[in-house]
Amino acid sequence: MTNLGRDRLRELLDAVLADGESRSLDDMAGDAFSSPFHFNRLLARGTGESPVAMRRRVLLERAAWQLKNGSAVTEAAWAAGYDSAEGFSRAYARAFGHPPSRAAGRH
Repeated sequence: MTNLGRDRLRELLDAVLADGESRSLDDMAGDAFSSPFHFNRLLARGTGESPVAMRRRVLLERAAWQLKNGSAVTEAAWAAGYDSAEGFSRAYARAFGHPPSRAAGRH
């Protein structure tokens, strides 16, 4: 039987992408059994992206997928952890270059 060992990067990614609407860097680092400093450093070295930026990007990409599949903008905003559709719309437009209300074919 081969012992592959643990995959530390996978553990870090799991901590970033764990469910929960509002997750701070401290929450993510705690889930990965690491200090926030080392968590940030290890994840950035492995992925080239900070934990908070990665979580924001992934949640916005999930929201784009939901919108493409017929979800309402407010539903996608809440699923992405935003308290208001306006804040979500601004973040979405910055990330993708167009508002979330644009035709689904563009997502």
